[in-house]
Amino acid sequence: MRKLFLLALLFVSGCTTFPPSPTTSPSEFVRWEAHKAHLSTLNHWQMDSRIFIQTKKEGFSSSVQWLQHDESYQLRFSAPFGPGQYLLSGQPEKVSILLPDNSEQTAKDPESLMQKSLGFKLPVSGLGYWLKGLPYPDDPKRDLILDSNERLSKLEQAGWEISISKYVHKNGYYLPTKLVMKNKHLKIKMAVKQWDLSALVK
Repeated sequence: MRKLFLLALLFVSGCTTFPPSPTTSPSEFVRWEAHKAHLSTLNHWQMDSRIFIQTKKEGFSSSVQWLQHDESYQLRFSAPFGPGQYLLSGQPEKVSILLPDNSEQTAKDPESLMQKSLGFKLPVSGLGYWLKGLPYPDDPKRDLILDSNERLSKLEQAGWEISISKYVHKNGYYLPTKLVMKNKHLKIKMAVKQWDLSALVK
């Protein structure tokens, strides 16, 4: 009966669902799937954090505020080198960024827009999920490791290595507060100062 239940769970979860690691037990896998399903219901939130970005040539830090409302988001962060702020606004099929000089640029995806405006790509599409401790669903190719509480600890996805070292319990959800993300071009450290689960994009 237990094996049949697990097979049914795998079937309804879709063919891209895999056990997090070869050492994950069936019971741990079931708890991870329940945790993942619960986090997937969280579509309205605000996150305030501090971020440090290291490129091959230089590094800088910034404050970051992320507001999410269903598929729409606003990402506000201080300018890397100098005064002013950037405001990245995203909706399905359209993304725009307001620069510190009040000029605006648009694109179809946030990564190409960040490359154009900042000179490097931030993984905005995946980051909206990684911040919650979830893999990015649009890229089924991933390897992940869970912590002792069946929450995401390490993830390799879309050319990035993501590590989550600390969680906080907020309104019934366990959410990351310390993350490190790196690929061959960038290393990003994020320290979340506050989660607000009542926030809406205005």
